Amino acid sequence: MNNQTRFNQAPPLPPYYVERPEVSQRLKQILLSQETAKAGTLVVSAIYGLGGIGKSTLAAALAHDEEVQSHFTDGIFWATLGQPPDILSFLSSWIQQLGDYDFKPINIDSASLQLRKLLSDKKALLIVDDVWHPDHVEPFRVPGDGCRILVTTREA
Repeated sequence: MNNQTRFNQAPPLPPYYVERPEVSQRLKQILLSQETAKAGTLVVSAIYGLGGIGKSTLAAALAHDEEVQSHFTDGIFWATLGQPPDILSFLSSWIQQLGDYDFKPINIDSASLQLRKLLSDKKALLIVDDVWHPDHVEPFRVPGDGCRILVTTREA
């Protein structure tokens, strides 16, 4: 492998995107920091604020950053939840993206458990965008030591 991300599900940046380095650099530092990744500790970062201020665009910019892509070599996953969220569909899609085409989840819990197994030894970034309720993030809180979760939400 060429030390680049295998795949990146993040949406493209808008043509009018203006970088905000003071924000993106700090968040990138948190995502890439080895110090925050103690064995068995799940690292979840969140971008929150009013609708329309650029949370999703900032997350996409981080997903397209070369250093971030080089770090998360097993992929950058993206799910835009919205209202109402189809959580099982996103989990199933991610499971297939990781190469398990035979698994047929019967519910969110079984899909979350299977995703946990598949990500246990991976280096991946999971971006869960447009979260409206904290409970909606729980099924995505599955990665192993080499993974990170980035959440965008209107709620702190």
